[in-house]
Amino acid sequence: MSTQPAPKPKPMFQRLEDFYATTVYGTREQYEHETGEKCPPWNPKRRPQGWRKKLPGSGMEGPDGRELAAYKILDPATANTATPRLKTTSIAVEDSETVNIPPRGQGMTNVPGADAPEVLVPIEINPETQMLVSSRATGGLPGSVYVRNLDVSAPVSLTPGETLIVELLHRLILKTGA
Repeated sequence: MSTQPAPKPKPMFQRLEDFYATTVYGTREQYEHETGEKCPPWNPKRRPQGWRKKLPGSGMEGPDGRELAAYKILDPATANTATPRLKTTSIAVEDSETVNIPPRGQGMTNVPGADAPEVLVPIEINPETQMLVSSRATGGLPGSVYVRNLDVSAPVSLTPGETLIVELLHRLILKTGA
């Protein structure tokens, strides 16, 4: 008789990347390897985009007359602050469905348009049970953003400052073996 392993408990903090709404491909080769499809040709008129996801249209049109899809991203203006936030941005629906990965590698210098800022990845979190927190609250790498699962809590009710102190003491105990 085989038994199923017990499910892993949900952690209090998770990496933001765990909440990307789709896979992110870093290179054309990675895209082809993981999807089994030929990577679409690089379009220098579009910004680099290493993800694809059919996003629903919003009913609004962009300046070029194409329908826009709205989605949530980490607000770059708050990413390195104590209070990171999501913000809504938009992309043409047809662009959301196709990666735009510039060629990279030997001999691929000065690729037109490749130095433009990348289209940020859609993020899906549930604001009822999850919130963004900075590394300042988790003791993580400077500038890192995590997702705090609000439905995983300490057995007592603590203020955010008290929770931080308890977490720091816990880390200290683990490090020193006390």
